[in-house]
Amino acid sequence: MRKGAKIALLSVAIVSVIAVGATGAYAWYANGEELRLGNMNIALQSDPELSIGYKQANGEIKYFDGQLPKEAFGDFNGNFKPVSTMYSSTWLGKDDKPIFKDSYRRGVHTDESSYLMTEDAEEGFISLELYLKSTADVYVGIDSTSTSIVGNDELNLVKAQSKSLRDMYRDLTEDEIRANLNKIEKSMRFSILDGDKHYIIDPHKDGVTEFAAPLDLDANTFYDVYEDHGEVREFLFGEYQNADKIVWKDNATTNYETYTTFDARHMAGVKSVDMEASIANGLEVAVEDSMSLEEAGNNLKLIPLRNNTPKRIVFSIYIEGWDRDSTSLSAYGAFKAAMKLKVTRENFDL
Repeated sequence: MRKGAKIALLSVAIVSVIAVGATGAYAWYANGEELRLGNMNIALQSDPELSIGYKQANGEIKYFDGQLPKEAFGDFNGNFKPVSTMYSSTWLGKDDKPIFKDSYRRGVHTDESSYLMTEDAEEGFISLELYLKSTADVYVGIDSTSTSIVGNDELNLVKAQSKSLRDMYRDLTEDEIRANLNKIEKSMRFSILDGDKHYIIDPHKDGVTEFAAPLDLDANTFYDVYEDHGEVREFLFGEYQNADKIVWKDNATTNYETYTTFDARHMAGVKSVDMEASIANGLEVAVEDSMSLEEAGNNLKLIPLRNNTPKRIVFSIYIEGWDRDSTSLSAYGAFKAAMKLKVTRENFDL
């Protein structure tokens, strides 16, 4: 980068998102858990080194040095719902857009799509096809100091005071409801698809998000079960290999402080999944391949650009349903988000 050059910043700002239509079921798999997008803009700070564009109906890419027009966002209807990047190996490197998997509805033992790989999600997330172009060979990275997803505390305070939520969660105080609404920030993700590379950024990353677990989908406070040859067993939902290595436990005990789909009770007399013993026995559970915000900011070679050569990327924002903070109450929450991409250094590798 030439001496004294400005840092070009691509700004992605989501001003407010409001939850609507939630049913009150207990996790990301429930129908009707939606977040409504209130206001969003993508803009580029004035700098000749980097520009951003989108493809118009006639196939021409129109570039902007400032804010992208509203039509760049296409026909997104404004509703978010939890989805997942599980089973990404089935499409990564083969498709030109990220494929998010839909939520589970009800486990049926004779239908693997009901408890293993679900159908592709058609809605409930944002994926924007964008184009970056630079006047030099450079790398573009994430400005971690200006990138965030946070609960919209002002809106969530108002929502916590609403009669509908107070009636639904009578065992929680107003402050507890408000805190849970703000937790929507924990399960939100950004992602950038650049060719065969899919970068997932978890701004609140805290440990590993596993893509498999027993679940309670019908909200009866017990993990879902099935009967097979006269024996009742718990379902193991998600993405995993070596199912024959699952270890079953008799009369498993229940230990949870706050009930969610992920933390339910074991039915008496059923064969329960012992996750720890199963993994030790050879069960392979898929995990989310995500970066923390700090890790993303430290990657100075995230997106390589050639001089005056358009680079296609797909920017997405979504709720990762396998995040253990993705619960029904948080799904009513509102959030604010912003992402900035910046020129990080000259590209001498091309």
